[in-house]
Amino acid sequence: MALDWLADFAGPTLDAGNADTSFTEADVPAELTSPLADESQNQEQLLFQKEKLTRKVRDLLDRLNDVETRAASLHYQVARLSEDNKRLEIGYTGANTQANGLNQLVQDLRKEIHQLKNGGAEPSAKAVS
Repeated sequence: MALDWLADFAGPTLDAGNADTSFTEADVPAELTSPLADESQNQEQLLFQKEKLTRKVRDLLDRLNDVETRAASLHYQVARLSEDNKRLEIGYTGANTQANGLNQLVQDLRKEIHQLKNGGAEPSAKAVS
């Protein structure tokens, strides 16, 4: 017989007395008893969780980009303000030096005016151009 090998592979045949006997859940292996609905529901839950996490990652990346943009803007502002501060310090130093020089000139001129009033000493102050 051509299909004897298949019958041997499938196992012994049922005799007429056992043909009407139905299988119970105990006869079926546990991995075959889980319904496909549970598996598809599990897959749907996994897909939902994956989508939820993907959106959360996308949101966090967007927030990170916003924070990095703000940080870069703040770094630029700090650099610009530092440069402005240096210019102001240089200007202040120059103005302060000039003010000190003018104060010294005023003091020298007052001494000279006082000397001229008190007794004719020759003028010693230099003209400022």
